[in-house]
Amino acid sequence: MATMTTATLFAAAGVQAQEVTNVNWVHRNFEGATGSQYGVDGSWTNITTGGTPFVPSYEFMDYGTISSVGGIEAVVSNTVASSPLSLFVGDAAGEEGTLTVNTGGALTIKWGSSSISTSSPVDPGTNNQAGGGRIVIGRAGTGTLKMRGGTLTGATDIDGAQNLWMIVGSFNGGTGEVDMTGGTIALDPVSSIMFFGFTGGNGTPGTGTLNMSGGTIIAGRVQAGGTADSAVNLSGSAKLTLANLNIFRKITIAGSNVDVTASSAFLGSEMVVAPDHATNFSAIKVTTGATIGGSLYLDLSDAGAAPAVGSSWMIVDNQGAGAVAGSFSNVTSSFDGNGIRTVAKTDAGDGNDIVVMLESALTLTVNRTTGVASITDFQGGIDIGMLQLMSSTNSINTGVYSSIGNDFDLVSDTSNEIVETNLSGSKTYSVGEVQQLGVLFDVDMPVGQQINASLSYLDVSDNTVKQAIVEMEGATNNIILRVNKTTGEVMIDADIAKNLGISAYGIASASGSLVPANKQSADPQFDPASATANHIGESVLDDEVILIGGATVSLGNIFDTSSETEDLAFEFYIIGDGTDTGNYVQKGQSRVNNADLAYVKSKMGTEDADLQSMFNVRNNFGKVSEDARIANGVVIYEDGVSASAIPEPTTFALIGLSTLLMTSRRKKS
Repeated sequence: MATMTTATLFAAAGVQAQEVTNVNWVHRNFEGATGSQYGVDGSWTNITTGGTPFVPSYEFMDYGTISSVGGIEAVVSNTVASSPLSLFVGDAAGEEGTLTVNTGGALTIKWGSSSISTSSPVDPGTNNQAGGGRIVIGRAGTGTLKMRGGTLTGATDIDGAQNLWMIVGSFNGGTGEVDMTGGTIALDPVSSIMFFGFTGGNGTPGTGTLNMSGGTIIAGRVQAGGTADSAVNLSGSAKLTLANLNIFRKITIAGSNVDVTASSAFLGSEMVVAPDHATNFSAIKVTTGATIGGSLYLDLSDAGAAPAVGSSWMIVDNQGAGAVAGSFSNVTSSFDGNGIRTVAKTDAGDGNDIVVMLESALTLTVNRTTGVASITDFQGGIDIGMLQLMSSTNSINTGVYSSIGNDFDLVSDTSNEIVETNLSGSKTYSVGEVQQLGVLFDVDMPVGQQINASLSYLDVSDNTVKQAIVEMEGATNNIILRVNKTTGEVMIDADIAKNLGISAYGIASASGSLVPANKQSADPQFDPASATANHIGESVLDDEVILIGGATVSLGNIFDTSSETEDLAFEFYIIGDGTDTGNYVQKGQSRVNNADLAYVKSKMGTEDADLQSMFNVRNNFGKVSEDARIANGVVIYEDGVSASAIPEPTTFALIGLSTLLMTSRRKKS
């Protein structure tokens, strides 16, 4: 029997053959009418050689692109006979592409043939060694895969075992989305990988999103990475059957009908679970184990009636024998508050499942302005036999603690710990009961430093140690730069409990997002300074101005509202904040001046006379206190109305009605 070439084989079948090459890829781009059928030969242009248009086929080393400036869509509504080696949707920077697979449609991307190497898959180019086996949605441009039904399959031919990668948002800085309401994406169930957001090589990370409310995905691994905006969002009847689920960005699972099964799962960044029922949820099922980390948020907005304390939802059904590795760094819910907190347990169910639940807890409230502390049982019925209050900042005032009961013994009373116990009894709180603990915290600390406090207690009802909810109120002890992104107004908010002396401030923007022409001086006593789109600031060389705690001042509409970059940096030079000035300078000031001299003179001839203070004032007149330093402010971006009209949360001090008061410069004598 005579040996037949590919060309003669096609000729025998009455089909016009494409040119076969063992050297280069053939690039075919979809250029049919947008929304027209994928499987039409005339819709594909041979970019490489300009030859006859054909639907891309792996037999002839063809790869396809669906990409154009302004966007183009190819639709698969029937079975496509030809299978490309690779397919790129949204290929080049500035281009867009969409591939839609409808019910009845079937497209296979097929890797491998006797004429090409089966080495690792690489992006196609001009290299002599061919690569392949990729479906890329958003390589350097913007790509969308719409699965409305039908099948998209990744396969290998008889020559190789190389498995396809699907990359949604490639490391060329691409943006990709899989919008799936039905159909099936079927890759190799063991070795294939679906990347949503890809970081690799030396390129720019991509952004990839899976929005899936129906259909089925079969793959070896689904992985979310790339930029921080990459995400996997599952709802409705979405079904994933995987070997591994690796989430390095965000995953959201909503409802009780999602079906995710994997050998193992890594949930390492951000997880949002949104039950649509008071108790039921779509738990991720793993057969060999799970590793967790990052944050967990329980969204109960669609769970129906307000769930009761004690309600729980299994979020990982660990069917393997091993324990869950790791823990969530932060667990919250939309139901937190009023003495209810959200906790995650990794030893629930049959001993190694992950359950998130609501439980009641004591609330420790600390006023950062006054130092007063109290505990509240909003739900009632908490029964405690031991209490431990701790402060890693050593902010506790000793000797002032008010015991929670006469039958409790004070075991420790230091600047970083208060402990009291009742070895033979307990204290039970009623609903809404508030107990004052005294002026427990020292609020006189440098600007920018925060009181740290925690409270743990022994709940005798189940003999477990639990953490209280900690709520801070009062001034944050920060100088805040509030930036209104709508109006461009920028304001200094002195969210501090005391006055602060400063001699300079500066606002910097590496991207040039400042508008110097709109600058208003914080106070006429500041010396004029040059201003640019990269830096705005003011200073006074030989004195200080006093920021009045709780007040605000507008610097004008100096933020460019057309800027898409939020990169403002804010710093100021503190002459002093009254924390290390000695007994010869008044609190709220930071330079020894005439006010201090008048103060000590007024004490002469009284029982409060202090000759040492007079001596100190005379010898240190004009000097700056020892705590002078450069400090960083907090920058907060806000939307909507003027920042001056935005009410503060209860954790902030009330903003005064007057503008920020800056006193006149006091020149040295």
